[in-house]
Amino acid sequence: MKELDLTQKDMAELLGITQGAISNYLNGTREPNMDVLANLIRELGVTADWVVLGIRNKSKAQNFNTVGVSQKFSQLSKADKFKVNNAIEILALNVDQEH
Repeated sequence: MKELDLTQKDMAELLGITQGAISNYLNGTREPNMDVLANLIRELGVTADWVVLGIRNKSKAQNFNTVGVSQKFSQLSKADKFKVNNAIEILALNVDQEH
């Protein structure tokens, strides 16, 4: 959040959640749900790569290997694969609504 020049309070207000939820996400005691992640992507105008994978610049994102993603996906548990699929569906819906 420092690189975005936002406080926890600012981020909470932007996403419509509590400051405590932001604190929990940052200290690792909770993970944001897909709705929060989708709102984050939309409100900040960032990519899912930036949020989920930490890819910050375009050249890294363009060079990101889909085989690597596939390999990582195959190593996930069934429950985590379900979560990833849901996240992709939510993100795709948001993209469709923007166009």
